[in-house]
Amino acid sequence: MALSAGLRQGEALGLRWEYVDLDTGDVKVWWQLQRNRWRHGCDDPHVCGERLHRPTCPKDCRRHATACPQRYGGALVFCRPKGKSRRTVTLPTRLVDALREHKAAQDLERERAGELWHDQDLVFATEIGRPVDSRRDWEEWKTILRTAGVREVRVHDMRHTAGTLLVAQGVHIRAVQEILGHSDVRTTQG
Repeated sequence: MALSAGLRQGEALGLRWEYVDLDTGDVKVWWQLQRNRWRHGCDDPHVCGERLHRPTCPKDCRRHATACPQRYGGALVFCRPKGKSRRTVTLPTRLVDALREHKAAQDLERERAGELWHDQDLVFATEIGRPVDSRRDWEEWKTILRTAGVREVRVHDMRHTAGTLLVAQGVHIRAVQEILGHSDVRTTQG
């Protein structure tokens, strides 16, 4: 999705089937999956940090909140894309075909999972329908690159490559800006 359509990782992971039209190839990029940071639940994060043998930190410390026994937040949440990034993108035919195959495979997974399936209508989900954590996606991405014998690059780099390929094919920079969801054309040109 990043290489062919220029989607951010969170936009791809937050994509729902209701926003994918497999007949026209249009995808509404209206949501993204994001991980909220853990927050301290204890009264004094500094004491919590000392208990965990961590150095004290500034007043609004988040560094060691992941280990706080009373932590809260830190969940995967669906939110609107930043800025003007809410957009509709038309996918290349090959990607639409791949998504059709993916949907068929996912329907089989849903059947196999039965009552364990968490139906959130996600295009990319775990084996039981839950959202895919970006860290898990990153690990799978690295495995794919290693298997292919390709040097390690970030998932986000594929988004930049999509923009570069579109410009190389003669797509006007303003159209590339819209596809990538940049609010400023200078970001697209960078």
